[in-house]
Amino acid sequence: MNRTKQKIKTIITEEHSSQLHVWHKLGWKNATLIYLDEHLDFQYISEHRIEALKRCQTSAEVAQLENYPELSFNIGLLFMKNKNYQTAISFFEKALTDESTKAKTHKILGKIYLEQGQYQLAQENLILATEIIPTDEQPVKLLAKLYKEIGDETNYHNQMLKYYQMKFMFQSFNL
Repeated sequence: MNRTKQKIKTIITEEHSSQLHVWHKLGWKNATLIYLDEHLDFQYISEHRIEALKRCQTSAEVAQLENYPELSFNIGLLFMKNKNYQTAISFFEKALTDESTKAKTHKILGKIYLEQGQYQLAQENLILATEIIPTDEQPVKLLAKLYKEIGDETNYHNQMLKYYQMKFMFQSFNL
């Protein structure tokens, strides 16, 4: 582990030791460390950013993530990867507050609800994702999977046709 990452982990551990038990209950400590390890490039982190981490004194400040939809989305992904869907969903709902994360958040929520067998919620989110970005193939493919699972052959074939038309169209542009 490079020195900067170790320094940041030490800062988080030392400066927030009084909050770590609360963060641990919420799953935040691991999510924070994983997020820092996987999503931020610390090779070029400035002392200014390290000082900013030191000033973050309470978990309540961190809990106000609705002001940071991209961060909420990324933390939601971490919880999703660990199959902690309820916590992931709460972060994804915060990410829906901003247009920049809305389409991908609906797509991910649709995927989660599909995996959980909550087909109505999955369908609603996947349709919203396709309305926001009509050229995104993934929610179309997930909708096809949903329709196949619930036995709706007509919509399954319609979505698969739409999916393959999109694939063909994008491949012809990439020639």
